[in-house]
Amino acid sequence: MKKRQFNLPLVVTIGIVLMLDIGTSHADVVYVGSTANNVVYRYAASYPITNSTRAVFASIVELMGMAFDSAGNFYVTFGQSSQIIEKFSPSGVDLGQFANARSLTGGVGNIYALAFDGANNLYASLQGNPNLIIKFTTNGVGSIFVNAGSSVTPFDIAFDSAGNLYAANYYGTNIVEKYSPSGVDLGSFAQINLSGASGATGLAFDSAGNFYVAIQNPTPRIEKFNSAGVDQGVFGANGLEQPFEIAIDSQGYIYVTYDGLGTVEVFPPGGQSGLYASLPYPGFIAIQPGFLNRPILPPPTPPAPPNLKIIHSGASVVLTWPTNFTGFTLQSTTNLVLPAVWITNAPAPVVVNTNNTVTNSISGTRKFYRLSQ
Repeated sequence: MKKRQFNLPLVVTIGIVLMLDIGTSHADVVYVGSTANNVVYRYAASYPITNSTRAVFASIVELMGMAFDSAGNFYVTFGQSSQIIEKFSPSGVDLGQFANARSLTGGVGNIYALAFDGANNLYASLQGNPNLIIKFTTNGVGSIFVNAGSSVTPFDIAFDSAGNLYAANYYGTNIVEKYSPSGVDLGSFAQINLSGASGATGLAFDSAGNFYVAIQNPTPRIEKFNSAGVDQGVFGANGLEQPFEIAIDSQGYIYVTYDGLGTVEVFPPGGQSGLYASLPYPGFIAIQPGFLNRPILPPPTPPAPPNLKIIHSGASVVLTWPTNFTGFTLQSTTNLVLPAVWITNAPAPVVVNTNNTVTNSISGTRKFYRLSQ
């Protein structure tokens, strides 16, 4: 009898979904609070620069500081004397009150800015009597992280890569105050080369450790400092009306809200600045990490399955498959009608040259084989 060889089909399912950035896309999403409309607007990033289409993300009375945690949840202060921090899901569902600082402050003062540290603890700046920076755990339990008294009036706050906290000092001539990860006051970090400078509001770090401060007086400006706190001069135009808040996305684009002008300007890395958005009284701004906008790619093509070969040899069949495919078990059944019952084949395979080899005697009317992993 002529020997015949059959290649039996084998299906391997791999349950993997990759979420990747596409190099040519810009995935971060910009959120801007309009203090006039009591609305947080969501702007899908669009380049080259255009006045991007906006959508209402949330409506919040007296909104102030905004921040995202590592899971993409959105936090915003109800501002002024309520001292409430509200939490929203990445899709904008209101998850309720995350924290209330009144038990720590006695209800005195206004919460302004929010920032997360590397452990997902949330920090809030509070101008009151005294001025405070409050720390909230991931469960919303608050404690006083810094009691600045009257020497520092914290407005915006930000962390560097080492976990040090920086506060923009609104009423002091020491433009930026630095605090250790444990809350120890390390003193003034940035001294601006401008007589009478005050009114620091926005603060942001770029990936190189440079930071940018929005200053109101005597001439409104964005001032740039290097990682050592040395003044590098004016960034962008000098004299623009009321630069308020600064945010920097993962690609190095710098966004500035101008409260008086009612605009958001964007400064691309090495490029010409331009209008990003117009809205009534833009205030705080936050950048949502881009994972929500990243395309979900199809699973990668799985490797080719092993080729199971069957050779009829006299009163037996010889089954072989390559040894470089590991983790596969030879199984057999006598019926493919569901529910088919597959059992591990005996005897176990032996290695012949570069193949796993099994020899089975022929019995009954039919038998089906497969490799299972």
